[in-house]
Amino acid sequence: MNRFTLLYKLLLICSLGVVACQSQGSFQKANTGDPQETSAHIAYQLEAQKHNTSEVGVVPRMVADPETGYLSLNLLLQNLTEEAKVITLKELSLITRQGVRSPSLEHAFTGFILPAKSDSVISVTFNPINDLKLYQQVQLHGSLQPIYQLEFALQQGDAQPLDYQFWANADEEMFTAYKDEWNAMGVPSVYQFAELDTAKETRIIHHLEKLYDDQRKPFVRQAECELIANGLLLKAAVYHHQDSLYITARWVNHSTLDYVLIPDSLTLYIEGNPTVCHWSVREQNLVIRKSQRLTVKTAVHSPSLPEKIALGGQGLQTLDRLPAYPVPLLFKYTPPSL
Repeated sequence: MNRFTLLYKLLLICSLGVVACQSQGSFQKANTGDPQETSAHIAYQLEAQKHNTSEVGVVPRMVADPETGYLSLNLLLQNLTEEAKVITLKELSLITRQGVRSPSLEHAFTGFILPAKSDSVISVTFNPINDLKLYQQVQLHGSLQPIYQLEFALQQGDAQPLDYQFWANADEEMFTAYKDEWNAMGVPSVYQFAELDTAKETRIIHHLEKLYDDQRKPFVRQAECELIANGLLLKAAVYHHQDSLYITARWVNHSTLDYVLIPDSLTLYIEGNPTVCHWSVREQNLVIRKSQRLTVKTAVHSPSLPEKIALGGQGLQTLDRLPAYPVPLLFKYTPPSL
């Protein structure tokens, strides 16, 4: 397997959103701020854009792991005084040139004591959103960027926090080699919900009238990757890359009914043909009650790029075993506009 292909395999396992872990940043005594770097990593040179003069020196070091898309940052803090300092790291984020801001995965930092005339290193990790459109569609982060902006603040005791800004520039030779290999893999082909024609929309509305016994008028709304029917929201992330088709379906129940997932009945159709697939379910409980959510994922071998795929409507049912949707939900690949 091409080592950069691993990035897509790993991202399939990830959740629909970026969930920042709650662990604190790693602190260690050190006389160097170099992250753990291998020949496969991409080194970034950091240049101060806004660097406050204070009694604590700051030396950042950052490298990227192309296989995971993660960037590792070490902040070497140097107490230049004869007195111990209580240091707190705040507002740490990595920003793309398009202005997309990503916090570190470790976003809970507590103050620590930096002894007089000593050094300490704070180690953190970023998983930046490099391609906002791609992330919004299928929760993939996109290829690493050659330039980022690093921002953070340091607070000494109860004093006003001091802001720091750095430009992070990737090593040109390393990044060129990475980008050439990334481009050779090809970009993911993203699917969106096919437009609902009048006949299909009418069938769904009539079906909702049977499911819901309240007096509210049933409704169905559809966007590129979302479908909402009487408060039952489906967010779908569907894409094809190289020889595989990846599908993530996430339901959020804001309706007045409870639903249950029947994985064996959640049929995947490729070009109209039913396809055997295994659905992995994140939650243990397959019942989706009001304000609850449920996520399923699958990946199937598909050497060619299908034009149309669909999810059968029988896979999600009410507790009375009535299908949530009277028709299969159709997705269509549309080439990106130039």
